[in-house]
Amino acid sequence: MRFKVTGDHRKVLEKQKFIEFEDLFSLEEIEKVSSHVDRVLAKRTKQLIDAQPCDELFHVGRDLWRDDPVLEHFICNRGLAHLAAQLFQQKTLCLGFDQALRTTTCPGFPGAVPATLQQKSCIQPLAAVVLIRLSGKADPLSLLPKKRENAVLMAPNLNLPWEVFFQEPKRSFLMIGYAPAKALYVYEKNDPNLHFLKKLGYAFGDHLNTNFHPLLYK
Repeated sequence: MRFKVTGDHRKVLEKQKFIEFEDLFSLEEIEKVSSHVDRVLAKRTKQLIDAQPCDELFHVGRDLWRDDPVLEHFICNRGLAHLAAQLFQQKTLCLGFDQALRTTTCPGFPGAVPATLQQKSCIQPLAAVVLIRLSGKADPLSLLPKKRENAVLMAPNLNLPWEVFFQEPKRSFLMIGYAPAKALYVYEKNDPNLHFLKKLGYAFGDHLNTNFHPLLYK
């Protein structure tokens, strides 16, 4: 994946803190990723996905790439990381996290209040976040991707209306967060998955370890 970033792209990003790039993926690729996301969520919850509330799927939806080689290949895409690095003018990028945002037949997430991407992350600083629509209809007036083949790249200081992800039934998004190589794992109480990285041996204040957070651009 190669996409030339121009000064006009950066002007749009500076103005609205997000920008959509069209046709970065094939529909076949997105269908496959969507299927594997649901497979990992079902495996982690040990129940049918539609039997789960949205907040439970959110809590088990962190770092899906660790459990599925198809998702690892997609999420650790160096071409996508290269695009983010060029747009946000970063010298290095590690994979910070991936996060599934999935609704079922009963949408809604009471804890989804407006906050910046950085305020919701225990990895600091973030450098960039990519949002991909895996399923569900598009809202042409929102910041969400207009097509499933597209991706929206967002600045960490974008104030995001998180409730928008959980308003419609049976809709799925994938969020990929990148961080500089020297980013830290910190105590951020607003991150619903604050303690997830402790399973990997992390303690608050640790630098990201490239054994667990691959270096995707340098």
